[in-house]
Amino acid sequence: MAALGLSLLAADPANASSSQWTGAASTDWFDSANWLGGVPDSSASAVIDTSVPNAATVSAPDAKGYVIVVGNSGAGSLTIQNGGAVSDTYAYVGYGAGSTGTVTVDGAGSTWTSLGILAVGALGSGTLTVQNGGLVDVFATLVADLPGSDGTLNIGAASGQTAAAPGMLNTTSVIFGDGSGSVVFNHTAENYEFAPEISGTGAVMAEAGTTILTGVSDYTGPTIVDGGELRIDGSTASAATVNTGGTLSGGGSIGNSVTIDTGGTLSGRSGSTLKMGSLMMNAGSKLDAALGAPTATPLFDVSGDLSFYGVTLNITDAGDFGAGAYRLFDYGSTLTLANGGITVGATPPGTSNFTIQYFIGSRQINLLYLNGAEFSFWDGGDPALHHNGAVDGGSGVWRADGSNWTQVDGAVNGSYKPNPTFAVFQNVGGVVTVDASAGAIAVTGMQFAADGYRVEGDSIDLQGSGGSTTIRVGDGIVSGASYTATIASALTGGSQLVKNDFGTLILTGTSSYSGDTTVAAGKLVVDGSIASGLTRVNSGGTLGGSGAVGGATIDSGGTIAPGSGGIGTLSVQGNLTMSAGSHMAVDIDGIGASDLIAVSGSADITDAALGVSALGVRMGRYTIVTTGSGLAGTFGSVTGTVSSSAFLGVTGSYDTYNAYLDVQLTRDFADAGLTRNQKAAADGIQSLAGGDPLFTGNALYDAILALPTDVAARNAFDQLSGEVHTSAKTALVEDSQFTRDAAANRIRAAFAAVGASQAPVLAYADSANVGGAGAFASLDPGATAAIAVPATTDRLAIWGQGFGGWGNTGDDGNAARLSNSTGGFLFGGDASVLDTWRLGMMAGYSRTEFQVKDRSSSGASDNYHLGLYGGTSWNAPGGDLGFRAGMSYTWHDASTSRSVAFPDFNDSLKADYRAGTAQAFGELGYGFRSGNVGFEPFANLAYVNLHTDAFTEQGGAAALQSAATNTGVTFTTLGLHASTDFALGDTSATLRGMLGWRHAVGDTTPLSTFALAGGAPFAIAGAPIARDAAVVEAGLALNLTPAATLGVSYSGQFGSGHSDQSLRADFNWKF
Repeated sequence: MAALGLSLLAADPANASSSQWTGAASTDWFDSANWLGGVPDSSASAVIDTSVPNAATVSAPDAKGYVIVVGNSGAGSLTIQNGGAVSDTYAYVGYGAGSTGTVTVDGAGSTWTSLGILAVGALGSGTLTVQNGGLVDVFATLVADLPGSDGTLNIGAASGQTAAAPGMLNTTSVIFGDGSGSVVFNHTAENYEFAPEISGTGAVMAEAGTTILTGVSDYTGPTIVDGGELRIDGSTASAATVNTGGTLSGGGSIGNSVTIDTGGTLSGRSGSTLKMGSLMMNAGSKLDAALGAPTATPLFDVSGDLSFYGVTLNITDAGDFGAGAYRLFDYGSTLTLANGGITVGATPPGTSNFTIQYFIGSRQINLLYLNGAEFSFWDGGDPALHHNGAVDGGSGVWRADGSNWTQVDGAVNGSYKPNPTFAVFQNVGGVVTVDASAGAIAVTGMQFAADGYRVEGDSIDLQGSGGSTTIRVGDGIVSGASYTATIASALTGGSQLVKNDFGTLILTGTSSYSGDTTVAAGKLVVDGSIASGLTRVNSGGTLGGSGAVGGATIDSGGTIAPGSGGIGTLSVQGNLTMSAGSHMAVDIDGIGASDLIAVSGSADITDAALGVSALGVRMGRYTIVTTGSGLAGTFGSVTGTVSSSAFLGVTGSYDTYNAYLDVQLTRDFADAGLTRNQKAAADGIQSLAGGDPLFTGNALYDAILALPTDVAARNAFDQLSGEVHTSAKTALVEDSQFTRDAAANRIRAAFAAVGASQAPVLAYADSANVGGAGAFASLDPGATAAIAVPATTDRLAIWGQGFGGWGNTGDDGNAARLSNSTGGFLFGGDASVLDTWRLGMMAGYSRTEFQVKDRSSSGASDNYHLGLYGGTSWNAPGGDLGFRAGMSYTWHDASTSRSVAFPDFNDSLKADYRAGTAQAFGELGYGFRSGNVGFEPFANLAYVNLHTDAFTEQGGAAALQSAATNTGVTFTTLGLHASTDFALGDTSATLRGMLGWRHAVGDTTPLSTFALAGGAPFAIAGAPIARDAAVVEAGLALNLTPAATLGVSYSGQFGSGHSDQSLRADFNWKF
């Protein structure tokens, strides 16, 4: 902490221009006659080191200072009041060693704002008091920063003074340093919240008012409550002591010991649990407990030792307080009792007969409220556990005689008496069998203070005081809401039944008690019948089950939930009235069933709330209320989600006699999509419904409805999109390069252009040049045989070329990655025309295979090529100007297969269709040589159009119908050819290459228009054709012998997320 303090002291007042308070003229901060150096501004330090003859007072806005020091080396005082406002960057109260500083911020509208850290007691003594609505707004607050300092922060008044209304300290944290620091709460507020985290070694003291600490604090100094109430709703780490007149309460945690001294009070209330490390309550201390309202855990949870040395328990009614057992303490170690331990003091008016119950084995302390009744405690049927000083519970037989019952201390076992009495079942659940052979069994009330009891056998007569019999399930706290007790015995008698406490009571017998039934708290599940009287559900209570009740009224805040752990029908034999603000909870499942309330009379549901829990999913209309005499009103709200569907929601609908729950489409399929294709496919699937929000019956549509998340839906849409058909267009358009490159390269070779292949071709020679027989028929009358000649021959030339390549187009965020490969051959022939031109024809075959792995799709195309080409070369200054052009058409026989698989849907799809690629191209190049290296800059223009015929996939519900489409792309390529000849040993070789840039315009993102059977068309985009790509080529030709040439070449094009590569090897042998 000292290091932090030293860093603060770096903002020394001497580091800024200084104004020194003299108070020579008045108390007014804004009077320059009171300052040596003038009234400070935001760039100056203000040092207040005296209160004589006048102490500084700010009663107006806009007092400023860069650093404000109250008490630098002397004794300074500052009061901010009457709406005064002070602002600074750093502030110190008690700065220097031996100094004293006092600041009071008093009154609504009075503020002190510090942008940095406020130190109350840096090296000296500092006091800050915030009262009567004043505000201190500071990033962090240091109290007693460095050794030898002391600092006090007062909320309200100083310790020992008359309490004052509090002000507000708005700060992230209060940090105690290495001096002596304290925070004092001495105010008049009833609920003052203090949120800053408190850390360090100082003390927190409460003297008046109710202070609520909500922060997570780890200060290690003492917590002292001398008066008022300190409520811990956050957490602290220090030991706490409560002295005479003080009260400790809350729902948070104290991670250390707590001591309640004589006259001090520990207060708890249903709904809050105060946790602590250990607790000692000394003689004369008090324990206040407000019981009966909903709670979450025991009033107090002590992890360590628990000691009582003569404590008075005062009880107040927090609502619905009645006879039974209430959990006061859970503890984790040793229990010490002296001077009577805990004795009952004040109780709610009209109540009596309370007992403190100590369960040593289970480390619990309970309060038993007998309310004038006598209690009997079920001790189970195991004789070995009788007379043992404990109430064990468990299974056994409930008879009027026997020895299975005991009293609160478990010391002596005996028969069930008096009969009737208030029967308590606790500790360990079990099966209790009622046997009336020794006399009928009657009760004035029952409580199941443990989970898992089942009472069965003969009937039980309800004989509660005043004609009302209470059955409680739980121990007075909502942690008991997990308790379930089942009574299978019939309940008889003339009493009414009141279900209380927060657990669940299940009645499975056919009961005939004539009184009404009230669900005051918790849940009553009727799986038998209680139809002899009316049933009323109070706020906070729930009525459920699959049995029968009489007429029912559900109060505001009450709930009716037919069924018991699943789909069920609750029969109301009479009228049902649901008050405004009441609730109906229904379940629906995936096979079309729902909970139902069947009312024999009329039902009024006006402004009740309907809540839906979907156990499965099936679109449709569910009947949830049916009546015999008519339905009045509608639900005021319908809420709930179909957790197993990302697209379904619920709404209510009504007719004269029934209320329905409609599970229907409430969100478009496309809302789940992120990509263009996902949204398009989603629209296509949703179009199957024709706009009907209750549409069902199409296997694909229903499967989409059942998808639970948007992520699952996107996966399905991707698979259903048919994207492979569109991405195949990319592969076929890209592979059109093979035919035009072959034609262009042949013309370039014919004119010996730079970088052209020099592989020989076949031509015809006369007989004088032929070493033997075997001439082909020839267009040239003088030619009698086919021979290998240089590519530059002016005769009719026959050539052939094999090619192969592979390519990848990456995922563009819409279409998935496309992989493709092609292999094939071309052959052709050309001849000289018009002296300087060559014209020719080519044909060939290739096969293209493509795959979109992420869409479980693949395909292939058999390609048949036919083309015309030609070109010429002109002499130009410094070189030759070459022109090449051509056109071709390719017939494609394509086939595809793809799999679609997601929850509740599988389909295998195939398609066969035809397509055709027409293209035309032209190229212009200027060739020249520089030494032994030839260069040819060139420009190439090509237009490619792919026509795809209409087709329909074969398969199931996911089969697509595709319209005929055209995809047109124009490619422009600018580049440079280069080549050089060199000797490689005794062999001559030619190295050639090309580097260029290709640009594509037009339909660079191919589209297909698909439709599902009965649905609307939708457009799907495929893997894109690279708009810009680098093109490269490299080749090496070796002249092995005069008759044999070996060549190898590589070409590739690379764009963003795209690559196409090919290799070619040539071996030519003349013979």
